[in-house]
Amino acid sequence: MTTRCLSFLVLAAIGCEAPNVTLPTGDGGVGAGADLALGGGGHGGGDGGTGGNGSDPLPPGVAPESGPYADFVTARAQSYCKWLTRCGVVAAAGEAGCVSAETATVTTATPPYSVDDGISAGRAMLDTTAAGACTSALDAAACSARDVDAVRSACLSIVAGSVATGLGCRGDFECASGYCANVALGCGAVCRPFATAGADCTKSLCDPATSYCDPASDKCVAKGVSGADCEAKKPCATSFVCRGLLPTIGATGSCGAVAKAGESCATSDECDKGLFCASATAKCTARIADGAQCTDSDACGAGKTCLGLAYPHGTSVGKPGSCAAFLDAGAACDPSADDAGCPADTACGKTSKTCDAVGSAGTACPTSGCRDGLYCDDNNVCQPLVAYGAGCAVDDSIHNGGCRFGTCDSQARACLTYCP
Repeated sequence: MTTRCLSFLVLAAIGCEAPNVTLPTGDGGVGAGADLALGGGGHGGGDGGTGGNGSDPLPPGVAPESGPYADFVTARAQSYCKWLTRCGVVAAAGEAGCVSAETATVTTATPPYSVDDGISAGRAMLDTTAAGACTSALDAAACSARDVDAVRSACLSIVAGSVATGLGCRGDFECASGYCANVALGCGAVCRPFATAGADCTKSLCDPATSYCDPASDKCVAKGVSGADCEAKKPCATSFVCRGLLPTIGATGSCGAVAKAGESCATSDECDKGLFCASATAKCTARIADGAQCTDSDACGAGKTCLGLAYPHGTSVGKPGSCAAFLDAGAACDPSADDAGCPADTACGKTSKTCDAVGSAGTACPTSGCRDGLYCDDNNVCQPLVAYGAGCAVDDSIHNGGCRFGTCDSQARACLTYCP
């Protein structure tokens, strides 16, 4: 799997209005709204009840939102979508749509309680220096796993909360440390400290910087250090990577240092910046120059792909490709190639022989996931996420009726949050 199909999906949207989601799924597509930077709002990840408690739901937020955080989201979206475009996640023709989707939570689909609400209440503030560093990191980033790590680090603490442990909060971002122990974003609660390793994670949240919740024991477990077993649900500590992990064949990995040139590897995500994992040698190797011949889909430099590469299949011996820029939506492509050069939000049509858009509203859900701002419904069709207060698909309980915020209330048949 290439970097554009894996590492960038881990990034998703770098923001804090989203529900508490550790990793995006196929329901969200590129920029699914995963909570990467600041913490969403509620311990329950946006579940606000079904209205049976007799209380009134939280009112809708102001749309469009105005304030320093909304301004940051707008600026960040430009840099973020340009990054996705140059790395083959989004077609150049889709960059404007990416920006629109990335800014939806401060323009047309605002939450019932926003970061700017918290800032106005004096419970949080935007760190303008950190915000600038985040957009600068996005502007400078190439396309490797190490670049993803750098952006993640630079964009981690954009909003600083001022609420002390034990005092009132309405969102995680308002807490000076720990998290807001509410049932949903906007509901009142108090800030609580993160649980430490060994604590019961069914009663409090583990510190995401140092530990994770082990579903087998329901305990917080420290992230792995050198030599520890690792997989998707057993992450390594900061500065380590999961070496040897190949989930497609059931192979787990072990935590280790980032691999240098000439060291063994299983995927390019293990290699240092400027390197890829060569399939012929299973060693980290310098990336290939533009225009040069390549035999691995992720062998090329930033913003390039191994255009025309065909791996051996059956009696076919395959053929090498050449490092070239990603194609745009609608461009001619070779459907017989394993790397047709199409961006991740398109696919090379077998009949059309062009890079055709996939994952758009009303189309079948692709394996790469629906586009940002959409979700995959029960019928395997990409549908627009539903704004807070709008009508939702009550019968689609698996996907919460498509609600962007709140819960699909079975009585009101709308996306709402009810606080205890």
